[in-house]
Amino acid sequence: MKRKNGLAGESTWRRRAVRALALTGAALIAGAALTVQGVSGAETLQEVTAVVPAGSTATPPATEVVLFADDFATYSGRWRESASAKAVVAYRDQALRLRVVSPGVATWSVPDFYLPPGTFRVGATIRFHAGGDDALFGFVLDYAADDRFLAVMVSRSSDLRVLRREGEAWLDLASGEFPPDVRDRLAATVMLRVDVLDDALAIYVDDVLAGTVPLERELTGDTFGVIAKAGRGYVDVSFDDITVTALTSAEEQRP
Repeated sequence: MKRKNGLAGESTWRRRAVRALALTGAALIAGAALTVQGVSGAETLQEVTAVVPAGSTATPPATEVVLFADDFATYSGRWRESASAKAVVAYRDQALRLRVVSPGVATWSVPDFYLPPGTFRVGATIRFHAGGDDALFGFVLDYAADDRFLAVMVSRSSDLRVLRREGEAWLDLASGEFPPDVRDRLAATVMLRVDVLDDALAIYVDDVLAGTVPLERELTGDTFGVIAKAGRGYVDVSFDDITVTALTSAEEQRP
């Protein structure tokens, strides 16, 4: 009886082994067929392995490269400070404060940082402390010297101005009003951003596109900065969380 049971167990084991071999062979054949399909029908395999939903288009992710960042949590000493009877630039309350008390006068500051070639995005949180609604504040771009740079500025009265400083003169390159969906966003604190593209400047207020200005020529200056310009009265603003990010994706560059 024990021998009979042993033969029965052996027979069962053999049947299971044969079945396993058969399944393995079937899997190998199916794998070979799938490999052949991969060689002759690559598009079918790409559709199967796509991670995006059906009907959508896969977009290559944008690579964000931060070139410069200053949150002013500590005194870095990277920004140029100045003081005169007309204007003051100073570190104050964990921000960079720009105050101009003479009508029509501008003051600016640039850090000890040089931009590499290529398109980039500059952004900052700007707090408006006091001054007239016609006062301007924003970014210095294409900086070569204190008498040669580009200024992209906005006002609380919803004006957008792009000026070029040449010597002692200010050349008005572009001006206009914000679209209706942006006009109410210039509160006491705003996030201002400028995308410097190959052929245009895209200006955003609180991540909403405020305007696009074509570039008349390629920007060659390798430094950026911040600026404030008094209108008929004075202006007092501060800049915080200033960042410069490289634009490395075509999808990211277009407004």
